Amino acid sequence: MAGGSVPSDSYDEVSTHIYCQLSRNLLPDEEHSLRFAPRGIAEQVLHDENLGSVFRSLSLSPTDWPDDFNENVFVQKIKDKKLHNVLAIILYASCNITAAQAFISKLVIGDGSSNLPLSRDACLELFDGSHAQTRKYRDAQPIFCTVVIGDPHSLKIQDLKEWRLPYLEPTYIGDGSFGEVYAVKIAAGHLVTKTQDGQSFYDEIPVARKDYLLNPKRYGESEYNIINAILTSRFNCKNIVESFGSIEVVNDTKPRYSLFMPLAKCDLQKYMEEKGPERLKTVVEKSSILWSAVGLTEGLEFLHYKMSTTVDRKNFACYHMDLKPANILLFEDGDRMIWKLSDFGMSRVKFLNEDEQDFEQPFLKRNQSLSKTKNLRAEGTYLAPETQASTKTSGRESDVWSLGAIISTLFTYMEEGRDGLEKYTSARNEYKGSKGYDYFFLTSDSKRFEKARRHPAVAEWHAKLVKKAKKRDPNEAKIVQHLLGYIDNSVLVLNPESRRRSTDAKEFVRKMEDAYKGYKKLAEPAVADGHSSSHASEPAKHGLWNPFSRERHVAPDISQWTMSLSGPKGCSVTADATLAAYWTDKTIALCTAQMLSNAGSSGTLDNGPVFTLPGGENVTWRDVRLTEVFLVASTNKDRFQVRRRTNFSWVDAYTRVCGRS
Repeated sequence: MAGGSVPSDSYDEVSTHIYCQLSRNLLPDEEHSLRFAPRGIAEQVLHDENLGSVFRSLSLSPTDWPDDFNENVFVQKIKDKKLHNVLAIILYASCNITAAQAFISKLVIGDGSSNLPLSRDACLELFDGSHAQTRKYRDAQPIFCTVVIGDPHSLKIQDLKEWRLPYLEPTYIGDGSFGEVYAVKIAAGHLVTKTQDGQSFYDEIPVARKDYLLNPKRYGESEYNIINAILTSRFNCKNIVESFGSIEVVNDTKPRYSLFMPLAKCDLQKYMEEKGPERLKTVVEKSSILWSAVGLTEGLEFLHYKMSTTVDRKNFACYHMDLKPANILLFEDGDRMIWKLSDFGMSRVKFLNEDEQDFEQPFLKRNQSLSKTKNLRAEGTYLAPETQASTKTSGRESDVWSLGAIISTLFTYMEEGRDGLEKYTSARNEYKGSKGYDYFFLTSDSKRFEKARRHPAVAEWHAKLVKKAKKRDPNEAKIVQHLLGYIDNSVLVLNPESRRRSTDAKEFVRKMEDAYKGYKKLAEPAVADGHSSSHASEPAKHGLWNPFSRERHVAPDISQWTMSLSGPKGCSVTADATLAAYWTDKTIALCTAQMLSNAGSSGTLDNGPVFTLPGGENVTWRDVRLTEVFLVASTNKDRFQVRRRTNFSWVDAYTRVCGRS
């Protein structure tokens, strides 16, 4: 309950009591100038009993209200017309009894406008020309005009002085060329999403807010449509950061555009340099990284070939134009990491049969002294040569170049860890002819891409990575050589036309999938053998490897057990590491963490439940997967079995014939 009822006292006593109840519920506590009334507070405080007290206090003075206008009618009309916020402002502002009675006459009984925020003229009309009451009301009004975020279209605020923003605990994260990023909590009820049944309001939720400065000379309806098209495409991709909504503050000393997104754990650059492991030690860890990287390439393929507007269903391509590790956000997704493309501040959109349009046009660079050609550390390193041209020759192929440079950096991290990243950077920008610029190409004139040359340090570095992998495992070296060779010969091609003919995002997806499958295959023997090797560890985040923990490299306490089944084909472990299944052609055996504990540090495992496959010799188990609830097993024939776990035992759920997975 936001507050109790008040007795039938004078209007001043009633309004003071309700003021105190409203004030106690405002957020945030520490910053008076930013305080706001959370959604629904006015309704909570102005419940039936308090509304009755307000009516009775106002009735103590003469009024011209109709004879049949009584307390019950007053309460019902406040509800029907949704006037709680207007009345709350009057009471919170300590407007006098005459102003409150005018509110009843003109808005409760009458049909005056009550759309908030009320303009100065509307307030003067409401309060019979009283400038004093108008000033009081309008000073308090913004507190009860708190923005709700979540409309798929941008919410435009003409004057921020009329509104309050529902932000709690904003924390600066970082910045880019066009905007600053903050982690901020959105107050409960102020972030909304559309559902099949209407709308759903979030509880208090942490989000990322990126603030762009608007360019008043170039900001218009066409540019807004570009932004909206990218953020509200009717097709979705899990590897593109989704938008919760946006706010435009137009008439302000610094017009700005705020975009709200899910809050990531970190970006890829920080992961490789700070948050992730100093070095990846196993092929399982590398396989997990590559699984995420495959999603990254799928995200770029989606931008280039699969976007469509929501309203008129026009197909279009989006060219990101600023792909780099800092613009790739990392999110946890069960036992994996999802990598998502973000920051479309420099993007271009190409609608079918129309000219390209820049997403960057509406925005101002934070630092106007930084030109597109100036190559500070991490400022333009991953851009293609043609992006430096004054003419718009860049497109899909420019993004492909940037992705190739990112994957080159990623493989450096996979092989040599954090130290390798520094060495690779130094190899590029200290190379004779680089002129101190850190690009993946060389140029004698930083403003003319036509004079760009291949960067020998990049090819030499790739050869070094292949050589190191070969010393460890020739099979791993083949995977590294195949992908880095593709990047050398088809991706980091200087001429954009030649690059376009050579490859695209679709081909990049296939190459990355091949690399991931190769590493996954390298990891499988160790998993199937049931013990650790130099090339394997437990899957990421199964309680043994948390990609966001700085403590995960403590040497583990390793125990080994002999399995009772001979010749196992494979093993599957639940995400919480409480149950494991291993299988042969005909038998699936289960063991729990408790069974491992009972077996001691070494010894032979006793079987838990065992499932034997019926049928002839031609029917064998092909694959088994576990969750905390289900065991799903497929055969080499057109069938699978699902068994449900109940109280640490497994019972048959059903068996049915289906298409082979």
